[in-house]
Amino acid sequence: METGIPIKILKSKVTIILLPALLTIVLILSLYNSICHGSESTNPYYLDTSSSKTDKPFNKTDITFKNTPDLSNQALSIGETEIPFNITAIHEDSPDIFQELPEDFLPEYRDFCWHGPKSQLFCLPSVYLAGMPKCGSTDFYTKLVWHHQIRDTGKKEHHYWARTRLRNQDLPWESFRGYLERFQTEEHSETSVIVDGTQSMIWRLKGWEDRFPWADEPPYTNADLIYSVTPDAKILVMVRDPVKRLYSDYLFFSEEEEDRTPYSFSVEVKEEVTRFKTCLAGKSLRLCCYDSSNSLRARLNIGIYICYIPDWKTRFGDNLMVIPLEDYSSDPVPHLLEAYEFLDLPLPRAVDLQAFIDNSPRQNSRHSKDANKGNMLEETAGILQGFYGEYSRQFAAYIEDDRFIYNYTK
Repeated sequence: METGIPIKILKSKVTIILLPALLTIVLILSLYNSICHGSESTNPYYLDTSSSKTDKPFNKTDITFKNTPDLSNQALSIGETEIPFNITAIHEDSPDIFQELPEDFLPEYRDFCWHGPKSQLFCLPSVYLAGMPKCGSTDFYTKLVWHHQIRDTGKKEHHYWARTRLRNQDLPWESFRGYLERFQTEEHSETSVIVDGTQSMIWRLKGWEDRFPWADEPPYTNADLIYSVTPDAKILVMVRDPVKRLYSDYLFFSEEEEDRTPYSFSVEVKEEVTRFKTCLAGKSLRLCCYDSSNSLRARLNIGIYICYIPDWKTRFGDNLMVIPLEDYSSDPVPHLLEAYEFLDLPLPRAVDLQAFIDNSPRQNSRHSKDANKGNMLEETAGILQGFYGEYSRQFAAYIEDDRFIYNYTK
């Protein structure tokens, strides 16, 4: 007589016991995978490196970009010149930036902030005072940070995007984490605004020819890079008469190089104008402007604003504001109020702002030592006015603002 449990009944009992256990295991594995690898990001700047977390060296072909905008075919025409955006080159040049970025920024913060792996708060600037050198940006910055919501980080220029993020530059290499740590503080509130006032980011791409020997022109600019990281950032640019800008720029470094005089300036201007025109005979204007071999003494190219500002305008659109030094110097209060409004900051009382300005010395004004060297020679001024005239007219037409048409260009 058989006393064992029938096989069909045994199978049913085993199924009843094991099924919940199997479902629990599946759920745990699914949750573990979600934690380790993350779900699809809504952040267009997030870089998924889960496929490349191995012991082998970084390789751009190993990474997958999640929801990154395809901007490789975007271009802006200036005459016959196009402005390309090669996002692959951006990631190849600075992989650590995109490995550090979060899936999403914290929406309650004005700046682009997120919590790191140890819950520390990291924030990127939401405002860049990106140019131009010797156009009053230092004075403008010191007045701008008077606003109670703008954090004074103790330093106007950080030099990361144009210089220290790259190796073989004139400053030591710095990691993206190092740049972020410059802004770390427990005092950073949800309404705080960080401004990076590095001037060189708007024009400097030094060494791009060596890094991308296959490229006919720079495959990306610092505007493209910052846009790919924080496309909602706001950009402030200060410009001035490029003839006066160049002479001020030249004399600014005279404390380091005593040989800088109006006569040496004249010689170097003639040499640089000739060299630049020779470049234009075989290359595009944009390529000549971004040429890494341009002079570091008579920096002629920096005053050709039509070369650089369209790179930023085409990325940031209405989030870019250009300020003429001549107007700001004559009456700074309305221009600072306009900048605060542009940055969506509460407007202070004009009388309070004026009182602050009245009690603040002007920053980076021409040193007496430079002034004693005298003005540039009339011949040199004529050469530069002839050189910059057409470029200034083109820029004024592009920006649709006659304030950038200088007397000698009319």
